[in-house]
Amino acid sequence: MNLFQRFFVVLLGFALAPVLVTGIWIVNSNEAVRENARQFHQQVAELAADTLEGAAAQINRAMGFVEDLNRNAGKDPSLDTKIIQKAAFLHSSFALISLLDPSDKEVFKIANPQLFPERVYEDRSSDPLVQAVRKSGEASFGPILEREGMPLISIAHPLDDGRMLFIQYSLRNLWRRIKQQKVGRQGRLLLVDAQGRALPGLPEGFPEPDWQGLGSMDRPSGWMDHLRTRNGVMVGAFQHAPSLGIWTLSLQARSEAFARSDRFPVHVATFLFALSVLVIGGAYWLSQRLTFPLTQMIVGAQRASRSDFNQPVPELGWGELNLLSKSFNQMMGTLKAYQELQVDRIMEEKAKVEALVRNIPDGIILAGFDGHILYINVAARLILGVAGDYTTTPKDRQLHDMVREPALRDMIIRLLRKQKRSDLVELEIKGADGLSRGLFHCAAVAVGGAKGDIGILIVMRDVTTERKLDQMKEDFFHSIVHDLRSPISSIDGFVELMQKRADGFGDKERKYLDYIQTSSKLLRDLVNNILEMAKLESGTMKLEPALAQAPEILESIRKIYAIQGESKKVSILFNLGQRPHGLVCDRPLIERVIMNLMGNALKYTPSGGQITLEIGAVEAGQMEFSVTDTGPGIPKNQLDAVFEKFRQLDDGVSRKGGYGLGLAICKKVVELHGGKIWVESEQGKGSRFVFRIPHQMAVQQTAGTTA
Repeated sequence: MNLFQRFFVVLLGFALAPVLVTGIWIVNSNEAVRENARQFHQQVAELAADTLEGAAAQINRAMGFVEDLNRNAGKDPSLDTKIIQKAAFLHSSFALISLLDPSDKEVFKIANPQLFPERVYEDRSSDPLVQAVRKSGEASFGPILEREGMPLISIAHPLDDGRMLFIQYSLRNLWRRIKQQKVGRQGRLLLVDAQGRALPGLPEGFPEPDWQGLGSMDRPSGWMDHLRTRNGVMVGAFQHAPSLGIWTLSLQARSEAFARSDRFPVHVATFLFALSVLVIGGAYWLSQRLTFPLTQMIVGAQRASRSDFNQPVPELGWGELNLLSKSFNQMMGTLKAYQELQVDRIMEEKAKVEALVRNIPDGIILAGFDGHILYINVAARLILGVAGDYTTTPKDRQLHDMVREPALRDMIIRLLRKQKRSDLVELEIKGADGLSRGLFHCAAVAVGGAKGDIGILIVMRDVTTERKLDQMKEDFFHSIVHDLRSPISSIDGFVELMQKRADGFGDKERKYLDYIQTSSKLLRDLVNNILEMAKLESGTMKLEPALAQAPEILESIRKIYAIQGESKKVSILFNLGQRPHGLVCDRPLIERVIMNLMGNALKYTPSGGQITLEIGAVEAGQMEFSVTDTGPGIPKNQLDAVFEKFRQLDDGVSRKGGYGLGLAICKKVVELHGGKIWVESEQGKGSRFVFRIPHQMAVQQTAGTTA
């Protein structure tokens, strides 16, 4: 079908479909209106009931002074008077507060003089509310009465010592809110008691003069759609407010509540019928008038989709079609202006970003994978000593022409060859004049775009000051530790001298000398460890390699720890692995690593446990040393941290001596031998510390020696 035929069919469909749908809707509209009215009145009644419950909660809060009366328990009558007077002062809604003795006679009261002018104390033993509370022993609300135009609710509250409070509380504010509540234009909100009678003080003469109410309220909530009164038929809903023992009642004239069902369907049906006739009668004519202008609009829209906003569409047709053509042309003009504005904004944002990146203190370089520089900021030019105008980008230059430091060049080459996605290095950068520019932390990362990677980004941050501060702290720390050696030696000397003359000392003095000697030894070991760690980190410690045999190392360790294991009731196994057993190493240092691992294992292995030391060759020409224990194990999240300096495990187990340097020294010694150390552990299942060092290569480098 052509455009004319399609328009004609569509217009006929739009004309007939609403008539059919509206006819079905009108049939069901009356029931829908009834349901809407029912839900509306139920919500009004429920909200009013919530308001009553809120008022009851406010009354309960105002009754908080009862606790003060119970604590006094009649010990000080003057204090009871002060408590009641304070409550009446703080809560103006208390119209009457009466304190009854155990025989229900008033012994004190305070009241609003306008409502209760009499000052005589009354006997309230015959009051039904007082009798009911005496019987139940629980506080209760009484009926709502009106006094001098004021709605009051009675409250009886027993005290712990047999006395009782009789209170009349003003509901004036609540009644005012209920009176102000309207339901529609004619409806009202009422409060009724258990017999369905309207409470005093609310709208008079509604829903009719001398209204007798709904009768006994035997349900907590309900809906009425046909309540006959002298003023006409009404609808409404009621909801129980249990705290005050009353019901809220929402009433509205039925004619008003269901007004829509009488007039709205007729109006809708008439309108749709007229619209259908109009559309059917003009479908043919409108289809002809719309075909050509719409075709031109389609052509113009296709041009706009290609961002061609220069040629407007012809302003053909009449009325809305002509206005549509003008609006379409205005829209294309707006889009053209917006496009130009966006380009200007993009250029402005680009200028801001360039200004920011150009002036930050870190050096930034962006280069393609062919090595050509795409961008370099001022800081990077200064760091690398690149001359020229800082406002231009040396696109004709490549990275290898500007970067001279071998470590930085190697890192860049790895990323340009796509061997790594990111890398970092810390090095000293020197300028073309040979002078140091400082120590820089250089990080590089591959930069990806929508269609793939576009190059690499290099960031150079000056960390010279940070590293100098770190070195100053290390030097200061090591200087202090080094100076501790002399005082420690003096302490050891004096302790030895005193121990030689300890014949006249008692047991307590000898024990103190032993404590001093032990503490001095721990301090001396700590100082030695710190100084040794400093040598390892600074690279000043030199290895003294020599040919060593695994059986000899194993036997040496056995002599040291066999007796210690027996004293702690821990079995120690010494296993010699597969051959070859010879290696070239600094034997004292390797033995110290093993002893450190064995000492840690003895600390944490419980009595009855087992430790296994095993030495033997493994594949790839390496000698493996392992110490396995049955101790508490190490949490998985701390396995990588056990070899850090001054690091103690945070596993809830107290530190059994040591300062976190032993394993750090072990790692440095093993790495100095060209080896690797690690730990395998699971919490609750023990630990296995392993390190490997090469032995075949070391043996070959020693003339005339064999493993």
